[in-house]
Amino acid sequence: CGIAVVVEQVTLAAAASEIAKFVERDDLVLGSSLSIAVSGSGEVTSEHKAVSDHMLDVLSRRGPDGNGSTTLKTNGATISLLAATLFMQNPSHAQPVIDNHTNDVLVFNGEIFEYQGMHIEGQSDTNLLFHQITASLSNGQNTQHILQISKLMSALSPIRGPFAFAFWHSLTNTLFFGRDFVGRRSLTLSSSNSQFVISSVASSSTNCCEIPPTGIFSMTFSPATVSITFAPHQNIIHNTPTALPNSNENMSDESVWDREFLAVMTDSMSLQVSSQSVPYPNVTETNVENQCGGVAVLFSGGIDSSVIAALADRCMPPSQALDLFTVHFELPGGAPPRDRALAVRSWKEIVAASPTHRQINLITVDVDEQTIHRQKQRLQQLLTPTTTVMDFNIGCALYFASRGVGRLVCQDGSAGPEYRSSARVVLIGSGADEQCGGYKRHMRLLHEFGPERVQRELAMEMKRIWTRNLGRDDRCVSDSGREPRHPFLDEKVIKFFENVPMEQRLRTTAAEVDEPSGVGDKILIRRLGQYLGLPEASREPKVAIQFGRYKITLFRFSCSADWICVYMNSLISKHVRKCKGEDQYVF
Repeated sequence: CGIAVVVEQVTLAAAASEIAKFVERDDLVLGSSLSIAVSGSGEVTSEHKAVSDHMLDVLSRRGPDGNGSTTLKTNGATISLLAATLFMQNPSHAQPVIDNHTNDVLVFNGEIFEYQGMHIEGQSDTNLLFHQITASLSNGQNTQHILQISKLMSALSPIRGPFAFAFWHSLTNTLFFGRDFVGRRSLTLSSSNSQFVISSVASSSTNCCEIPPTGIFSMTFSPATVSITFAPHQNIIHNTPTALPNSNENMSDESVWDREFLAVMTDSMSLQVSSQSVPYPNVTETNVENQCGGVAVLFSGGIDSSVIAALADRCMPPSQALDLFTVHFELPGGAPPRDRALAVRSWKEIVAASPTHRQINLITVDVDEQTIHRQKQRLQQLLTPTTTVMDFNIGCALYFASRGVGRLVCQDGSAGPEYRSSARVVLIGSGADEQCGGYKRHMRLLHEFGPERVQRELAMEMKRIWTRNLGRDDRCVSDSGREPRHPFLDEKVIKFFENVPMEQRLRTTAAEVDEPSGVGDKILIRRLGQYLGLPEASREPKVAIQFGRYKITLFRFSCSADWICVYMNSLISKHVRKCKGEDQYVF
């Protein structure tokens, strides 16, 4: 899904840079606030309508099943709340959700897998949240900003699942907005002339930033000022381990951690691929041999995506197919990409180990230079505000892979017929490296400074994963009308990893530091892969998605005034120099 709030308020839009600096501060606490003096007529202008229409058009690719909007006026401002919906369940529940008695409005992009520890079955999670929010805010008549935002936080904290939202509270003329504490759904802030925009995809690159997932913000409109107030999330990512599971057992025993990890990952996957959270296609006797999956995996053939695929196979409804998307960028001269062998090899291993014997489709998505050039403007908009070379490399791979349009792979590894996936859910391995020590630097830190230093590094990487990865990934994947889900970033999985001792994640000796990854790193995940019947994938070294393996394709990507050369091969050179007298980067 996609959401947006477009505010017509000249002085507020002019202060967008100041607002961006406020929301990005890392020292915000409960009650931190910013007050901006404003003035304006509140009339609906042609620009407001144009920006709103543009945002609905942009969001419609994320939510192709329907869109809607509502516009209201308050204290010199015109505010439009927009939503484009990708139906998972209950297609009759459209957005925005509006209370005709109070004029409260909710736009919601996310999934509530559990609320207050209970599974959400047979009802709209958007409507459930709307009723919880309105009930919490109507409890008492106190309209102080801090108390109101604290009440709303109490309605959000029981959610298990990814989300971004905006809620208009008519009684207090207040707009609430924010993301889940991990930041799995994108939410940006930008401005355009007299328009101030909060949206899943940035409306422009002007004064644009991602709204941090550190808490919830409220924006209260009064005749002369707009006051922005902050409240931190009650769920947070901790720096140090807390209570250990099953503390009466021997915590140095690998089997204890293996059982705990299998249980928590199975629980996470079961929620994310259940028939209650995925619109699976109907399977009949006539199409059982050529099924399209309701769930897909972004699949490299490495250990993270292989474990996700194997777990999904065990947790999905038995009659449904599973699609694996693997992307390849064509080499000059049309030579076949050599890294495809890894994906094919791991796919065959997953199929052989499958206890369900379901149909598991491997789909190769081949991309050439001309295709990237045709999509570069779209990619640039989706990447904003993250526009580095690495962001483009990763975003490009995610964008094309998640389209799910390519060729099926035959059992002998050859290209089969053309295929277009019907999956609406795409599983991604984000968070595995940041929690289990998947980067080479983690091994070196452990050897040189010890486990406490690595623990601090992993905590830092988890706290910044929203700005380094998740917002960009959500925008690039969702643009294909599919919803990204992150089994490794489930709330209970994150809590589990906070308790895991370092020796269960990483082990290294002086001799192992310079060995290829695959030895001593991501121990828990590799042991899980072995348990799932994937011994070969469990030994595969890490391959960064932004480079792939043996990719030697050179593309040029227009970004603002610069031409950025995007190099898809980490094996030759990663050094960048700027040509004298030219706005051009060359590898």
